[in-house]
Amino acid sequence: MKIHTDLITAGNLIDATRAAGMRAVEIEYTSHGSRQRARSFNVKLTGSSTRRPNPGTRPGGHYELEGQYAATWDEWGMFIQALYEIDPEAIIGQYPNKAVFEQVTRERFVSLTAPYQHGGGGHKWIVRTPGVQECKFCEASFSWMELHMINRELKEAKKTPVTA
Repeated sequence: MKIHTDLITAGNLIDATRAAGMRAVEIEYTSHGSRQRARSFNVKLTGSSTRRPNPGTRPGGHYELEGQYAATWDEWGMFIQALYEIDPEAIIGQYPNKAVFEQVTRERFVSLTAPYQHGGGGHKWIVRTPGVQECKFCEASFSWMELHMINRELKEAKKTPVTA
């Protein structure tokens, strides 16, 4: 996941896993320049999911370390929330800022702690409302349609010339 930030440091990335109480999560990151913020990071989390991590675009198409599993949606969410507490205006993955992240995840990660996450096999997502995924077994909800519309509006706003 790509993170563009003015305030988050490499140490904050590691602290975010601890602050969210994620003992089983490991972080791999690289630091880069950013045209949008002071710096950027590419982050890969491994965690307690029953699924293997996405290999990304690495040559060989496999994950280097055997026995590792992907971070769950909740682990990622708690990690992202901890980072947004440091820099609410950071661009983290598909989320343009903290307010949008909390809006489209229905504020699940504002107070979620590791003991109460939906771990292991992960959420069983169903669509009850068009554009909104909800977990069949807990209160987790994600509005991908709302996120898409917000990101589209932000992109259009950047294109529109400002007139005085």
